[in-house]
Amino acid sequence: MSKCVLGCLVLLFIVAVSCGYTKTEEDKHPDMPIFPEHTSNVLKLVKVRCNSGLLYRIDDQLLTFMVTRGKHTDYREEEYLMFLNNNFEIIDSLHVGDFNSIDDKGYVYSKEYENDEVVKQYYKKQKKTRIAYHTFDAQAYYDAYMEQLEDEAIGEKELSDSLQMVERFKRLEKVERKTFKEFDKAVMPELQCVRPIAKGCFILQYPDKELVIKNLIGKYYIRDKDIKSPKEIISNFKECDKQELYTPVRSNDFKMFDTAVTGNGSTGNHFVFGFYPKGYQYYELENKGDKTQFKLFANGVSRARLEAFVSPDGKNTFIINKDDHYKYYRVE
Repeated sequence: MSKCVLGCLVLLFIVAVSCGYTKTEEDKHPDMPIFPEHTSNVLKLVKVRCNSGLLYRIDDQLLTFMVTRGKHTDYREEEYLMFLNNNFEIIDSLHVGDFNSIDDKGYVYSKEYENDEVVKQYYKKQKKTRIAYHTFDAQAYYDAYMEQLEDEAIGEKELSDSLQMVERFKRLEKVERKTFKEFDKAVMPELQCVRPIAKGCFILQYPDKELVIKNLIGKYYIRDKDIKSPKEIISNFKECDKQELYTPVRSNDFKMFDTAVTGNGSTGNHFVFGFYPKGYQYYELENKGDKTQFKLFANGVSRARLEAFVSPDGKNTFIINKDDHYKYYRVE
């Protein structure tokens, strides 16, 4: 082997190691079952129909949003607020719209998929209340004012192309400034907080009312850094209080006791490149004096992809598979 080839190989090795490449090994426990199969003949892992990583708890009632085949349409899935018991079993459901948010008092805000309406409903009630849109539409105002100025600029056709371009940029800046000023007058007085409800759509909270706003525009022609666009102002405004997520208590009788890197995956683009370790994670669970073991293949073996926690009433243990749509398994 020539020195040149050897040098290239050494260089490739150094680059690989510096980019996160990990030395591989064989499966340390080839006979161990893959989750949800396990080694115990006593314990059982029973799948529960709950597959959400986001849980809420209001007045001791467990809640989660889930998408499922609905009763209201034949061609698409719909979103429901699911009521769960202490075993994370669905005991009731409430049909809601898409793009949901739930506030600190238990009101669910949704944007309806079909009619673009935003509605509000208490989590215990089916009745939905429509929230009106704000009368000021920044995009519509911008377009109307721009059309007005364009009509007034017909005489500019006598100018050279470069001068026409200069005048057009002046008009665009003028339209932005006027739109931003009208937005401040119409929207900002007494605004307390905002609630993001969908991409580019927000609920505005005032002392005595709630209104929906969308079609917010950005800043493209104003060079003054101190002037903020409607999109910047609302996107960075104080958010209204949300319902805090419920975090179950983790089980002390569950652990990932070993890992085996059996391969390396690659990630990156033309400019940044790296490796991440793939392989098996080995787990052990103890429940009421009985033990069981199992393994899981994971991308990124150092971070546990299975978690175990105790039910709110402390009677049962559950395992969540975060790599499989947050499926729940009850230990029996």
